[in-house]
Amino acid sequence: MKLVVIAALLGLAYGLSKRVNTHGYTFQQVVDHVIADTDTNHDGLVSFTEFNVELLGQFDLDGDGQVTRNEFVTRWTAKYGDNHHDTNKFFDNIDHNHDHILNEADLTAQWSELNLGIGQLLSASLGTLTEIRVDQFRHFIELNHPHGHGNGR
Repeated sequence: MKLVVIAALLGLAYGLSKRVNTHGYTFQQVVDHVIADTDTNHDGLVSFTEFNVELLGQFDLDGDGQVTRNEFVTRWTAKYGDNHHDTNKFFDNIDHNHDHILNEADLTAQWSELNLGIGQLLSASLGTLTEIRVDQFRHFIELNHPHGHGNGR
């Protein structure tokens, strides 16, 4: 009986350790760091350019205009401390066409699917939406990240 209890506790500890953020951040702290890194001019708006520069500029480690799963997982885990499992799931959720590469087409598709107001929806449909509020960007992260309210879809 003691062996069963010890095995169960070890299994629980192992399962929890796989979900721990290595930087000690809560999910909301991760989101705050991502927003601070993306909204580079700190105006409370995330422009498509800022979004593109943060993702493709910071995560495209070999400079080929695309972010592979390996590049994303390597950079995201180093910057934000998420574990590999959660980071892979997040990558899958933002890889819009599921080709295992993030590029401007994925970013454009994600951008157009954000929860926007009617004026922004019209701009998005016309391809002229250039910025969103930080709370909308936060919603995007929460919807797609395994620890967000959308639980990674």
